[in-house]
Amino acid sequence: CTAYPGLCGPHAVCVNYACVCEPNYLGNFGDIYGGPYDKVVGCVYACFNGNDHVTLINGQHKQIEDLHVGDRIYTINVYKNKIEEDVIMMMAHTEPEKTG
Repeated sequence: CTAYPGLCGPHAVCVNYACVCEPNYLGNFGDIYGGPYDKVVGCVYACFNGNDHVTLINGQHKQIEDLHVGDRIYTINVYKNKIEEDVIMMMAHTEPEKTG
């Protein structure tokens, strides 16, 4: 997000290569898990690409395309609005949309 000003959305800032919501800003994206409205971070609405960087628990930085299942990284806990340690359990990939 540091290379793309505005990527994090109107209520977020880029911290350590990740979009983080401003304090106390949560939005409703509707019913995701069966409740009337689930509280999820409403300020981050961008996707990541393979060239984006993440920080590993050991302090190294890697491009997303170089990550592997089992790598330990920092992630954003959207329910607590804070950065936490996590392990990559699956990697998903989609091709970019092509325009006319």
